[in-house]
Amino acid sequence: MDMLIKKFGPTNKGKKRLCLVTNALCPIKDPYEGTKEDQVNTIAAQMTAHGMKMDCIVVRGIKSVDGNKRVMEENDFLLGMFSKRTASKIVYVGSPTSLLGALRTRNISPVTLYRGDLEISSKLKIKVWVYKKTSEEKFPTLKKYSDKAPPTDKFATHEIKVDYEYKSVVDPSKIVPPEQRIKGFQYGPQVVPISSAEWDAVKFKPEKSVKLLGFTDASNIMR
Repeated sequence: MDMLIKKFGPTNKGKKRLCLVTNALCPIKDPYEGTKEDQVNTIAAQMTAHGMKMDCIVVRGIKSVDGNKRVMEENDFLLGMFSKRTASKIVYVGSPTSLLGALRTRNISPVTLYRGDLEISSKLKIKVWVYKKTSEEKFPTLKKYSDKAPPTDKFATHEIKVDYEYKSVVDPSKIVPPEQRIKGFQYGPQVVPISSAEWDAVKFKPEKSVKLLGFTDASNIMR
């Protein structure tokens, strides 16, 4: 929840969405202060304030009948409170197959990766558009947090910034500025320096195209 708030901020409310998959059969630990209902109300208020949505999928199979009914009813009651106080939806499923249909997908407008020619030969080219079939979503990275700022400072960001200093081997007290640094690559016992200009000159820069290179038997293609 905190990662989504820090990642998308107050503007991208449509992307703040949680998906909770549970069987709701395990007991919930009592809070240090207040009741469980108070904790639910506090979290629900924060989710509503930040425009956060939650999809709750409760998986109840045949083994769920043997569970503690009191714990099950309490958990269902707390999840119901979440659903009433936030933009949440609860779906009960009874099998792994029905679980696939309960997950809601986000509609994304297709964007072309390539618009050009499908070159079958030097004399045969077909105009094609290439789209991405799947897209990978990564979790926002966690940043280091500093508690050195006084609690009364409302403008403290609590962020940690790391600065690196490069010093000369000949004179360790001398700091090497960025314009005097160069990358070095290990080649046997030696370190070969290569400038950024030389690195760009040898870097492979392929042309954007889709070409038919040849044919092979279907058994050679791993699926």
